[in-house]
Amino acid sequence: FGATTDGTELSKNILHIGNSLNVLASTSAATGDNIVDFASRIGRSLVPLGVSAEEVLALSATFDELSIRPEQGATAINNLIKDIGANTKDIAKTLQLNEKDLRRAFNTDPLKAFDIVLKQITRLSGGDKTILLSYLKDIKQTGQGVSDVFLALGKNADIFDRNLSNSASSLKSTSSLFNEFNLKNENLAGTFDKLKKKIQ
Repeated sequence: FGATTDGTELSKNILHIGNSLNVLASTSAATGDNIVDFASRIGRSLVPLGVSAEEVLALSATFDELSIRPEQGATAINNLIKDIGANTKDIAKTLQLNEKDLRRAFNTDPLKAFDIVLKQITRLSGGDKTILLSYLKDIKQTGQGVSDVFLALGKNADIFDRNLSNSASSLKSTSSLFNEFNLKNENLAGTFDKLKKKIQ
């Protein structure tokens, strides 16, 4: 998740991630600290599978915005995405999905495969929570954390889409981070100037 042995590259990655955190915290109801908490929990498992940094940050912001607890949300998403890859055939059959399409999605972008499963279960359940829970049981995804994730994300896909868009664009620059830095410096300089005038 931005890790590299190249010191210069690492510093750039940290700045870009910091910029993205700053943008997500200012454009959503999520906080920087909670995004970092979520990202550290899911990034270790999902990045090696091919989930991008912008997806991890966007998903983390979305979880926080939807009041999903870090430990539950992270465990649920980590386990489910891994299971989609390990049990593609059974999940596709249970959810009436094309196995090849689901497998291709997972191999290209695991989070896209999760999105396919999420939308299909949401569609099949028709908004009925008991049916949704039944499908989750059928694909061997039980527990409060899993149902919380599906119920929350199923009704709020637009929030993730917004956060993903903001995350993707903000990871390419450092403008938000430096704008805030400059603003704080200007405010600090203004404060010193006022203090100086009072002393004089």
